[in-house]
Amino acid sequence: MKLPVYLNGTVEAGKKMGRRLGFPTANISYCEKAQQLERGVYIAKLTLPCGSCINGVANVGLHPTLPEGPPTIEIHLLNFCGEIYKQSVTIELLKFLRPEIRFPDSEALRKQVFEDIKTTENYFSEKEDIC
Repeated sequence: MKLPVYLNGTVEAGKKMGRRLGFPTANISYCEKAQQLERGVYIAKLTLPCGSCINGVANVGLHPTLPEGPPTIEIHLLNFCGEIYKQSVTIELLKFLRPEIRFPDSEALRKQVFEDIKTTENYFSEKEDIC
């Protein structure tokens, strides 16, 4: 599927695994369109109902290192601290970073996610159309 891709859904409560690993995520209801995407990590933007948008890094897939539950869409929002549970949002997937992989442990996953965050921050620092 050609990017950008827009996914609409509602922010749901998750298992708070990202928060425990140091990168809280907003979990979005998994939609049919997401099933057509390559599983993996994307540079993304999240738009709230009020029209505000927040840059982030998203994962679409099964999270194989912590394999509990169905496929998910989750996004770590850069420089955001707030409550958005139960809000209908749109995620715009802008660039594919890497496929989902199974890490040997949660620490290896954590290190890679922080690299993904750094790559995403660099991407947005070079763009004029950032949130």
